[in-house]
Amino acid sequence: MSSPSIWLLDDPLRGLDDAAVRRVLDWIRDAATGGAAVVLTGQNVQALLGAATKAMFLEGGTLSPLPVGAVAFSDPRVRGLL
Repeated sequence: MSSPSIWLLDDPLRGLDDAAVRRVLDWIRDAATGGAAVVLTGQNVQALLGAATKAMFLEGGTLSPLPVGAVAFSDPRVRGLL
């Protein structure tokens, strides 16, 4: 499994300091740039939405798309998490 094509990560930023968060996000971006599909969950909403190319919001058992990047933070669902 040295070069998986799909990564499933459950809260990979949990408990990390800011420097480690940046390193892990760089690692994830490198994997995605290299062609891997990366699916992850997490509670660090600001870091994850800042790095995502696609985002989904799960509420009441329903998935709905979210904007990514800075515009995501104007979404009331995201503001409720911050």
